[in-house]
Amino acid sequence: MKKIMAIILVLAMSLSIMTMTACTGNFGGLGEIVKDLNNVADALNNDSSNDSISFNKAKNYAEAYTQLTIIQTKVNGLLSEINNKHNENLDYTDENYTGFSYFGILYSGEMLITSTLSEETYESLKTWYNYLSDFTVDRTKANEYNISYKNDDGEITVYECKFDASTGSLSFVQKKNGEITGFYEFINLGNDKYALQNNSERAVVTYKDGTATNLSYSSTYSGDYEPYNHANAGIYPNGNGANENWVFADGVESYRSAYRYDGNTLKIDTNPEYGDAKHIEISAK
Repeated sequence: MKKIMAIILVLAMSLSIMTMTACTGNFGGLGEIVKDLNNVADALNNDSSNDSISFNKAKNYAEAYTQLTIIQTKVNGLLSEINNKHNENLDYTDENYTGFSYFGILYSGEMLITSTLSEETYESLKTWYNYLSDFTVDRTKANEYNISYKNDDGEITVYECKFDASTGSLSFVQKKNGEITGFYEFINLGNDKYALQNNSERAVVTYKDGTATNLSYSSTYSGDYEPYNHANAGIYPNGNGANENWVFADGVESYRSAYRYDGNTLKIDTNPEYGDAKHIEISAK
């Protein structure tokens, strides 16, 4: 865990400075940083020496973001492996062909900046990003910070970051000109279970001894997509009843994508805006 945390912190600090310097007053460069971060995490997670990492309750932002990154990477790798093994002997015209080869769910994007926050270092961000217009970092209370800046068009972006030391959970809300435009929550539910939620996705993952052993996942995104309302749907910091029923509250058939994995079987239900719905069950053995 320390090895992974160290690399994430180095990437979050050094790469963010290099990449964001090339930006024009916004955080668009974080997408490239996250690609590098995920490549490193993927390499580390494929190292058997990390398979026995024990996830204790995160003690700070960096540990919580590290846990999120590892779980996200492990889940996507596992689903992709099962899916590709299933597809390898099928023609793309076969009704059981899933139609894709890579899972990239629960992308955490700009939330990367939270990994640099702490009671001791948050003031340093003012120096790192002082080239951004009206860049500020305000500590609203212990482990809660508002990061804001103005882009070239005068648009004000605010990141509201919260870490709960009693649960090890993380919350990130993005606002532009006062309106919520995105959020991401990573919640430690206890007993090796974690809930993840953003504008359009929900998931509950059981992660133990370096392996995702159970997953419930849904994505609401479609042509007439209405994002989750953070004010009403937020589950930080305790989870607020997050479980499989919460993930599939509208019924599996109502979501653009729904994945269920129990260690033995992966069930894929997709309802694309165009094309036919698919309901496929794949052996994970």
